[in-house]
Amino acid sequence: MKRIHTLTVTMICTAALAASSFVSLSYGAELTGAVEREPFDSYELPGTQAGLAVLNLRKSKNGQCGDDLSWTLDDEGKLTISGTGKMWDFTGSNYSPWFGSSSDVKTVVVKSGVTSIGELAFYLCPNLQSITIPSGVKSIGSYAFSGCFSLQSITIPYSVNSIGKDAFYQCHDLKTMYYNGTETEWSYINIGTGNDFLTFESCKKNYGVKFATGVSLNKESLTLSPGKTSSLSAVLIPEDAVLKTMIWSSADPGIAKVDNNGTVTAVAEGETIVTAMSDAWGYSADCTVVVPRRMKPVNTFVGGQKVDVKAIYFSSHPEVTRFQSSSKKTASVSKKGIMKAKKPGNVTIEAMTGKKKAERKTVSSCSLTILEKPKLKFKAKYSAASDIGKVLDGYEFFTTASTKQTAADLWESSKPAVAEINPETGVITIKGKGTATITAYFGKKGEKGTLKVKAKLKVKK
Repeated sequence: MKRIHTLTVTMICTAALAASSFVSLSYGAELTGAVEREPFDSYELPGTQAGLAVLNLRKSKNGQCGDDLSWTLDDEGKLTISGTGKMWDFTGSNYSPWFGSSSDVKTVVVKSGVTSIGELAFYLCPNLQSITIPSGVKSIGSYAFSGCFSLQSITIPYSVNSIGKDAFYQCHDLKTMYYNGTETEWSYINIGTGNDFLTFESCKKNYGVKFATGVSLNKESLTLSPGKTSSLSAVLIPEDAVLKTMIWSSADPGIAKVDNNGTVTAVAEGETIVTAMSDAWGYSADCTVVVPRRMKPVNTFVGGQKVDVKAIYFSSHPEVTRFQSSSKKTASVSKKGIMKAKKPGNVTIEAMTGKKKAERKTVSSCSLTILEKPKLKFKAKYSAASDIGKVLDGYEFFTTASTKQTAADLWESSKPAVAEINPETGVITIKGKGTATITAYFGKKGEKGTLKVKAKLKVKK
């Protein structure tokens, strides 16, 4: 990052920040970066002596923050601390490893197993809004949340017995605290000076609340056909725990996607994992989603389709001279072995030798099922204002019921910018306004005898 100012200071004041919102700090040492900060009245830098400390502002996304603790910062600004044992204490000469990305941090989740919050752990994270501290944490170090100007809520477990000096200094927006002990137990905590924004009445204290210990899903597995939907529900354990918001995600949205309410939509053949994670507590539960491929039934064709049965069923019999259908109303067959499917029903095609009727002999046969001729129609007009991203199952728009029992060989959209379609599954995704022609092919595209079924899909403004 570009260097804007280099200062050797022991106190930062509003006047020092007036010229720029970017400040780079070093204590008699080489500058290593620049970081954006929100203005504040004044702040005395803790734990340092001028000329000794280097402020390391390298950006990183993961690392170690205790002998047996690790941290990760995701693209949404969630910083997660996991592992077992104490978090390291940090100093003015050794800031937290995420300090270079501190302005990116919006929420912090400390997972069960962590036993302390280190000194200066989240010092000057100006955009941090909430933090969840689980049962088992015994202490919150000095300056741990100092300068977290946007911090609005925090959970503190009754296992905490000490909160260090200035741990919540300059936390102007802290309005809500959840504590799973009693008000009397809260009074026993040794709270250091400089924590007025936590202790004053402006921060509402919620005593005796339940903390989450896990997440439960109503289904561990789910099988959906492409385009179909199913709702998952997730609850905290125990169910009356506070901070119930869930974050839903799919490991592969190309197979199955999930919305913010837990509604899963199958998109294409495959298997993926849908996860419900507690936004505050970090606990999660998984559901395995399987999307099977729509299989084309063996020896099944649709009305209007022409098929070379000689090549498909009788290629091992070059001696065949003619073919015969058991029901010409269901399907006719030419002397060259081209079958034309007509009406629904079952038919047997015989392959025969012999030119004269008296000499004819059946050497092989195949039994086929003919379904009614497909018809495709999109009755509804979709809206770009409300239906963008909506997923449709193309097969649901066949007006011929029996067609839904088979599978088209290929699907196409004339305008993917309006309606995108999976060529194998027929799953349609609404993309924008306009009119797209959806085509289902029964047989190979471009091959003589292949049946094409078309319909227009309209998306209005």
